[in-house]
Amino acid sequence: MAAINSKFINAGGIHGEFSVSDLLVFPNDAELKHVARFWESVVAQSLLLDRAHAASIGQFESAAEQTEDPESAAEAVWRAEVLKFSDQNLVRANIIFLLLSFFEYALLEVYKLRFGEYPTAQKPRIFKDVIHPLKMDGVIGDVPPIFTREIKENRDEVRNAFAHGRWGALKEATEGIDMYEAFSGVASYLWHVEENLREKGFKP
Repeated sequence: MAAINSKFINAGGIHGEFSVSDLLVFPNDAELKHVARFWESVVAQSLLLDRAHAASIGQFESAAEQTEDPESAAEAVWRAEVLKFSDQNLVRANIIFLLLSFFEYALLEVYKLRFGEYPTAQKPRIFKDVIHPLKMDGVIGDVPPIFTREIKENRDEVRNAFAHGRWGALKEATEGIDMYEAFSGVASYLWHVEENLREKGFKP
């Protein structure tokens, strides 16, 4: 089963079914157009991984049912089980980790646009060296609740488990995250950043 599902929305004058590919981050023809292109790439790669993985499980399950060769059927069952294990433990974690990495990249590019250069720290920390100065400057304001719920409250648990080898915790760390809402949270956060930059005279 795919992890990234479309969502039906009927609120604020918006009505219809939306995919994460409908979510946009920064214009394609302004100063942060390179960030917009990476966002499109993150969305495309995430959907490809998610859909191809789900389709492969279905193909192997179908092959196991249809083949008359016991050896081929056993191999198909085994491959389907491997992919199911991956689906439960790795696919969502890969996508969330990619989304978190994009978020940090986007804020670094926002920082550079606002201040003219990247943070001077050799290894800038996202909260101390990037987010805090942008907050003090008014580029980052109130954090959208959807971002807090889906990204901020899960960030450390997912990232630490994925990056530091605690893979046994990945399923529990990611299974409660609504994947569409996670993408929407990042898009919403950066929409507010874009609006604040425009108020300061930038064309992000």
